[in-house]
Amino acid sequence: MIAHKDGSHHHCEIEDEAAEPNNAAGAPQAEALQQLNALKWFYDNAHVGFCVIDLDLRFHHINSFLAEINGVPVEAHLGRTVAEVVPALLPLVQQVTTKILATRRPVTNYEFSGETAARPGVTRHWLESWHPLIGDDGAIVGFAVTVEEITQRKEAEEALKKLVERYELVSKGAGDAIWDWDVPNHRVYFSPRWKELHGHGDELIGGSEELWKSSIHPEDLSRVMDAVAAHFEGKTDVFLEEYRIRCRDGSEKWVLDRGLARRDQAGVVTRMAGSEHDITSRKRAEEALAQSHEDFRRAQEVGQIGWWRFRLPQNVLDWSEENYRIFSVPFGEPVTYDLFLSLVHPDDRDYVQDRWSAALAGEPYDIEHRVVLDGAVKWLREKAYLEFDEAGALLGGFGITQDITARKRVEESLLEMHRHKDEFITMLAHELRNPLAPLRSGLYVLRKSEAIPRAHGRIQEIMERQVDHLIRLVDDLLDVSRISRGRIALKKERLSLGDLVMQVVESRSALSSTEECHIRVNFRESPLFIAADPVRLTQILANLLDNATKYSPAKGDIDITLDRQGEHAVISVKDNGYGIPADMLPRIFDVFVQVDQNQSQARGGLGIGLALVRSLVELHGGTVEAHSGGKDKGSEFVVRLPLSSSQLD
Repeated sequence: MIAHKDGSHHHCEIEDEAAEPNNAAGAPQAEALQQLNALKWFYDNAHVGFCVIDLDLRFHHINSFLAEINGVPVEAHLGRTVAEVVPALLPLVQQVTTKILATRRPVTNYEFSGETAARPGVTRHWLESWHPLIGDDGAIVGFAVTVEEITQRKEAEEALKKLVERYELVSKGAGDAIWDWDVPNHRVYFSPRWKELHGHGDELIGGSEELWKSSIHPEDLSRVMDAVAAHFEGKTDVFLEEYRIRCRDGSEKWVLDRGLARRDQAGVVTRMAGSEHDITSRKRAEEALAQSHEDFRRAQEVGQIGWWRFRLPQNVLDWSEENYRIFSVPFGEPVTYDLFLSLVHPDDRDYVQDRWSAALAGEPYDIEHRVVLDGAVKWLREKAYLEFDEAGALLGGFGITQDITARKRVEESLLEMHRHKDEFITMLAHELRNPLAPLRSGLYVLRKSEAIPRAHGRIQEIMERQVDHLIRLVDDLLDVSRISRGRIALKKERLSLGDLVMQVVESRSALSSTEECHIRVNFRESPLFIAADPVRLTQILANLLDNATKYSPAKGDIDITLDRQGEHAVISVKDNGYGIPADMLPRIFDVFVQVDQNQSQARGGLGIGLALVRSLVELHGGTVEAHSGGKDKGSEFVVRLPLSSSQLD
């Protein structure tokens, strides 16, 4: 019976004690009482809370399990309200009862959370179902409540949630995408990172087994599924494969997929869980490295350049593939220094051995030598540097081998051509010189003869000058040929450089015409003594003056300066003529090189004078340089010759 504040009562009574059956009630009543007693026993002993509350939220019935949850004895509940017994839960209770009164429908499986006197300060969780109690008049008169304690389950769920979150965080930090495959049901759980890796974002994509398979690159699918089958069959301890995946946007990535199967008692796989790790960057780097290695190998093959490393303590040579090819040794065959030396041409072995020994002592190792391979001779160039460990101990050397056979053949061909050229020039010069001698003699006789009219004297001077010029050209040709073959021997003597310069200038002035250049001499330091061949030194100065005159305008200026710089005498021949272009300066001393072909042809010359100057200066142990500001800026030639030892003392 539920009593209300207005004094009315509704019959909702549950008997507290079972009545003894009487004979009048008969068997049906006895059975009903027995069932009622069983229900009461269940009500009082079940691990589920039960209670009845009226519209004022006052407890009318409560079992011991729920009373224990609330931390208040059963007797302390009866006749008291929720606000008095468990005030912390009042807002939730009001929320539920309001909803029931509005809808006249029960509220089931509703989660309550809060504190009770049983465990102060501890938030507990319950799963409750509230049913309305309907009176005789059809109105709601109260509520029947069942309560299930789910605190432990919620704590376990929260712990599991934190564990999953922690695992997901670690996996995300490691870049791993988690998957969990329910094999019998063909379903797969995909973690957020897996979705992100495959380009699906956070949208729902389901858990189809086919989704995973369809993401694998078609060219890799068969290999991956074979690996899965091998793991299921127990052939591998772990499923481990690298393969490509196709993302939602069509792009491709590389993943390292690792998984482990779980089996039931019969050994049947029921589950496999694992993770995918994005290795695209690593694969791209590996591909780039492989391409770089291939490019390097091809570059060696094209350039016929191989590399080698000599490990001195082991007496082992590591060769690149191209090095094996160069030496005609089967690829991969062990190589020692002794094997290498056995391939070197017998005439070059001592030289190679000496140079390597010198390299081990710190000298540069950059040599050319021959090898004999299958009866054929090859020319090789080898260059290397030594390698040391962190303590400074010698480990060996690293170097390159270049096949220069073709270059050597070209060089030999050029040398042969050069030899033939020298022989031709020598023969030509002799053939030219033979007729010039009688011409010069005839002109000399004519000059002494009084039979030649005075009016023809100018013509004879021109003829004599041209014959002398031809003779000088022929002599220069012969000298160039002699120098290239090393057949010029200097006859040195101690001489005054200043005196020799003046002799050359005076001789030049006596033969020059009024249209030729004006020569000025400046001795900044004198006397300067050198050990030189006077004939060859005169030839040097004469050729420099000829060159200055040839490339200067009529009546131009030529300045000759004599000075001392340290242990050298310095001669400068400077003009204000046509100048030398910058691109010609490095080649100005080469044979047959001329600055301006038109000017050279107009003024004569073969382009061998400056080449002869350089060769003769170098034979004296000196140097010569050319300077010019460019076109129409004139030129300067500077010769440096070592002073004689007596002047240095």
